[in-house]
Amino acid sequence: MTHWRNCSRRWLSGLVLTGALAGCINDAFDPWLGPRRPREGAERYLATRPDVSESDKYNFLQRQPIAPELLADLARSPSRDTRAYVAMNPATPADTLVALAGDPDIGVRQYTAPHPSLPRAALLRLFADPSALVRDAALASPVWQAEELWTLYRQGHAGAAIAGNPNAPAALLMAIARSGRGSSLLGYQLARSPQLTPEIEAFVLASGSGTDKLTLLNNPRLSCPTLLDLAKDPEPHIAQRARETFEERDGAGRRCRVKGRP
Repeated sequence: MTHWRNCSRRWLSGLVLTGALAGCINDAFDPWLGPRRPREGAERYLATRPDVSESDKYNFLQRQPIAPELLADLARSPSRDTRAYVAMNPATPADTLVALAGDPDIGVRQYTAPHPSLPRAALLRLFADPSALVRDAALASPVWQAEELWTLYRQGHAGAAIAGNPNAPAALLMAIARSGRGSSLLGYQLARSPQLTPEIEAFVLASGSGTDKLTLLNNPRLSCPTLLDLAKDPEPHIAQRARETFEERDGAGRRCRVKGRP
């Protein structure tokens, strides 16, 4: 936390931007956005652990399941980046996640909050965390059910964070979109939602964000009409990616019908 405060002070004091923020940019954790590059720190720590097999190190860094006992051991690491990676591992057991939910580092708690195996009691504690980053991350937890997400939205909680929840129904996503309460991340959250509909697609396209359009193209629920529209996008890299997606669907037997094509 001292590092984060120093970064903020240097920025606010109006010092030369490049030099003042160099330490922040090189750090894996951002004082405003949260964790960015924990892999670097996790790799450095694992290099000091010859007792951990190379295959376990590889799988751990790929966020693939490894033994729960090893995850519990790594959760006690002095490296916050390593603890963050434990929080992201799908095999991390509930008791280890509960311990990480009480971690002194904001970034570690932020990664822990949306884990599907985190017990509800621990999730509720993180939902009351002093850090808004952690509270927003907690809104993405699949532990919340659709009815609860509607309630949280009506209570005024962050729309973009709720939109990032896989259980948020399409009607709620559109309510958030129309409300104007979403942040700049809303388009991205909508574009990657497993509840994607043509109406949501139209909203994302209207935003005009290239990043959001590319995110749409990575969503397997993207409709054929929108895919074909994106293949004619004025941005060449978006149109090219859309054509590649079109061909990938063809190869997988999910052909989009095109007028004049058998």
